[in-house]
Amino acid sequence: MKKIIILITVLCVYKFQSYSQSSINPDSINVKGATIEVEPQYKTGQSAWQKFLEKHLDYDTPRFNEAPPGIYRVKIKFTVFADGHIGNYIRLTKFGYGMEDEVIRVLKKSPKWRPYLKNDQPMDIEKIQTVTFSVSR
Repeated sequence: MKKIIILITVLCVYKFQSYSQSSINPDSINVKGATIEVEPQYKTGQSAWQKFLEKHLDYDTPRFNEAPPGIYRVKIKFTVFADGHIGNYIRLTKFGYGMEDEVIRVLKKSPKWRPYLKNDQPMDIEKIQTVTFSVSR
């Protein structure tokens, strides 16, 4: 019997565009002239984001598309816009077998996020979502 297991990489790899050379931890005290940055976040946190992905991903996509056995780490770059919606999906991997398309399909279902904040101003920022598919026969 064909089997597929999907593992969602909990940690998103963040790619932040550098707007300034001066930055401190957002939990630090606000010092005059310092840049305060707050990462974008799914509306209710990282564990809720993981549950969202697990609920909406079609676990059988690689198997239905006859992917050979193996482990596939799919990476999709997307933008969290200043208004909280996400878009600009870019495939960073090209494994095929419908895996990148499946991750993008699910990302498009996402509700708005809390945007990236720099000095309390919302800004666009790019993120990378990694989803690991494990296909066995």
